[in-house]
Amino acid sequence: MAEIITGERRAAIDPLKFSQPLGAALVFLGLADSLPIMHGSQGCASFAKALLTRHFNEPI
Repeated sequence: MAEIITGERRAAIDPLKFSQPLGAALVFLGLADSLPIMHGSQGCASFAKALLTRHFNEPI
């Protein structure tokens, strides 16, 4: 029978910072002559855009 071992530390992962559209936008920012387009609901697209703007310290 398997034994479950638990650790003392807890992990907290923010799913909004590790989303697939945000990762794809970062990939397209690294390609020459490409521009990511965030298309979706206003709240989701604006959050990713604000997160990238804070990361690079310039508007995207």
